[in-house]
Parts: sequence; structure tokens; C-alpha cells
Amino acid sequence: GEIAQRIRAFDGVSDAHVQVDDNGQIVAYPLATELDTDALGETLARQLPDYMVPAHILPLAEFPLTPNGKLDRKALPQPERQGEDFAAPLAGVETILAELWQSLLHLERVGRHDNFFSLGGDSIISLQVIARARKQGVKLTPKQLFEKQTIAELAQVAEVHEAAAAPKPAARGEVPQAFPLTPIQQRFFNQPVDDRNQWNQALRLGIRSPLEAEPLRKALAAVVQAHPALRLRFDADPRTQTYSREEKADLLWTLETDDKQALLSTFNDAQRSLDLSNGPLLRCVLVSQPDGRQQLLIAAHHLAVDGVSWRVLLEDLQRAYEHAAGGRAIELEGEIGGLHDWARYLHRNLADGRLDGELAYWQRFSAEESTLPCDNPDGTAR
Repeated sequence: GEIAQRIRAFDGVSDAHVQVDDNGQIVAYPLATELDTDALGETLARQLPDYMVPAHILPLAEFPLTPNGKLDRKALPQPERQGEDFAAPLAGVETILAELWQSLLHLERVGRHDNFFSLGGDSIISLQVIARARKQGVKLTPKQLFEKQTIAELAQVAEVHEAAAAPKPAARGEVPQAFPLTPIQQRFFNQPVDDRNQWNQALRLGIRSPLEAEPLRKALAAVVQAHPALRLRFDADPRTQTYSREEKADLLWTLETDDKQALLSTFNDAQRSLDLSNGPLLRCVLVSQPDGRQQLLIAAHHLAVDGVSWRVLLEDLQRAYEHAAGGRAIELEGEIGGLHDWARYLHRNLADGRLDGELAYWQRFSAEESTLPCDNPDGTAR
């Protein structure tokens, strides 16, 4: 609604409709006889956060209507995800990048002149492109991908190295010992919180294809093993954190009911079952209803996940489930770097004084913070 309101304020637009298509892209339909879509896109980019800027703007002379006079959403034109001037990627770097885009954007083909963001790419997917390209010997930076948005342009600035060898699983004896909290984690423990174990994030998902409990249980175990942050344990004295070698708790609860109260009660129990000291930091509930529908609750502690983490975890969970349900060995890429390395890096930056020049600036905002509402322990959503 907010996006549509901004579009209606643009010269020459009498009305607008905005919706998300099946590919997760925002598509805008302004009602206008003549319209400079590039100028409209630039205006929206200045007025809205990047995740609210439409990936496609399709002007219409009139809206398609149903016999009842309502907007016929199914009759709205769909954006062309590849242009008519399709040009196949050249061999080498272009082909590597095209295959990565196809995989991450779920496309059948990608041309060398197709725009990454017009195809549905975003800042999070761009980081996945960079990480996977590096494993194949192609080095890119986030800045390059934002400035050079086609494969042909990126191939000109990419650095080509020998493909990195697949990382070997860490041996048992290589699991890091206790390491310091990050500054944001430290702040969480310094704040008055009624129940630190229940500072959670959760997703409640509707299930399209039936899930089986045992493959799902194996998939959850594989995801938690691949992402050590989900096996964190926090010690009170001294205040440090460690990785548990493996998660022994049953991460999946199952429930058969159509009673809303019983369902919500189980969901609440699952959230309360998270434990910072002993684990787990993640718990799931698979609910099966008599009519065949299913729901899946995934609850995780906010010290282990944030808003960006969910996409990675859900993709890994889906991949792991498909492997387990098909009777195959579960193969996940895991993390590129460890939280322990990041924590030590932050502490080195604090110790050498390179951030001292910013202290006064942040102290000023810290003094004002008590008068502002905060959603997160790190104060970012205020």
C-alpha cells in the first residue's frame, strides 16, 4: 500500500497496484497513458528502502477487472525475466556466474546482458553469489556486483584464481575452546532481561508438500551441525561462549491436533525449552491436522540467528530434507568463517584503539537511547 501510494504521487499516474509475484519480486502496475518508468524507478529508489523498490514496473492503460468489477489479479501481465535480446554467456567466468545466478534465482537460463537485480537478485543473494563464485576461483566484491549488474560487466572485473579446494570437516580436537562474546552479545547480557533463554525469533510456516518426521529430524541435526552458532553454549563465570560438539537434544517435536489452544500451548512450550547454558538454541514443532494440513514452527534464540540468517537456514533445511527423504547422504556447505574468529577480530579492533575516534559519537546516541523504543538488544530497530 505504501509503495502504491508513492507511485500515485508521480506525475501522470492516476492509480497504481503493487503485488509480489510467484518469484518473490515486487511488481508495480501504474495506471498511466505515458510514463517514464526509469524516472519513476529512480524516484522510488530515493523514497523507499531498497527492499521495497519494485523489481518491475509495468504501466497499464486500464486495470483488468472481474465480472464483479474488482481487480482481476490473475489477468495482470507478468514481467519478462529475460529480454528478447538474450545472449548466451561466454565460456569461462561468464558461464560460472550464469550457472550460479540460475541456481540462486531459480531460473532456467541467464543471458550475459541480463540484470542481476531485475531478475530478482538482492543484497543477500549477492553475498551468496560472491561466496560460491570464490569457491570456483572467481573473486568478486559486493561493490562490484552492485556497480556491474550484468554477467558481461562482472566478468571484466572479476579476478580469476585456482578454485578453492572443498573444506575438510573439522576434527573433534579442533573445536575451539571458550572464546569471548561479541560486543552485541555482551550488551545483551548486561541488560536487564526477564528470561534470557526466551529472547527468541520464530517462524510459523504452512507446508505445501507433506513432511515426514524422521527425514526432517535428520535434516535439522545436519543443519545444526553445519552451523556451529546453533550449538553455542554460554557460561556465566567468566562470561564466555563455546560450541557444543554435537546437539544431543531432540530438535523436533511432533503434534497431531486441530485444537488451536493445544497448538499454541505446544508452540509456547517449545520456545520456553531453549536454554543458553545447556541447549538447544533451536527447536521445531511439526503439527499435523486431521484434514492433512501441516504447520512447522521453528524457534531459535536471537543470539544464534538474526533476520538475515533465516534465508540461509531455510534453504539448508530444505536441501537437507530433500537429501534425507530421498535416502541420500546429507551434504551442506556449512559456514565460510566461524563466529569465534569474528569475535576475536572485533576484540582486536577494540584493543588497538582504532575505534576510539568514534566513541563520542556513539556515546551521544547511547544517552538518547533510553527515550526511544527498541525492538532488539543491539538497539538497531528503533
